[in-house]
Amino acid sequence: MQSVVLFSGIVGVIVGGPATDWMLQRFGLQKGRVIPLYTAKFIACAAFLSCLWLDASPWTVVMALSGVAFMTDFGIPATWAYMMDVGGRNAAAVFGWGNMWGNFGAALATYVVPSILKIWDVNGDWHEAFLMCAGGFLVAGIAAFGLNAKSKVE
Repeated sequence: MQSVVLFSGIVGVIVGGPATDWMLQRFGLQKGRVIPLYTAKFIACAAFLSCLWLDASPWTVVMALSGVAFMTDFGIPATWAYMMDVGGRNAAAVFGWGNMWGNFGAALATYVVPSILKIWDVNGDWHEAFLMCAGGFLVAGIAAFGLNAKSKVE
């Protein structure tokens, strides 16, 4: 079951690269970077929210989480391209900065999710964790609207 979710992420990043390239050609630099990012974040948010209404069978949750993994990784090529666009000759520093914050978030999640489940999840349905993760993707999707791929880091 875990492999299905991980494989979905692999497919997402493979599809996300050509999709990002196509959007760049179709919509130009600014929209070509932002559209795949907010689309991926909002659909991942919806996939997490769908876990609130799914039956408790493991495979339905696996399919929803596969959607999250697919869309999360679908947005990675656009993120990398955006960092190269704004980074220019400072791309290594931009990548390092972005990866640092991503790693901080991943490390923090290992403490936050169990804490939320311990404090608020009284019936063991994980709804609180799904809501928190959906909220994170919602914030990221909204933040994507503010990205400017034409603004270089000096």
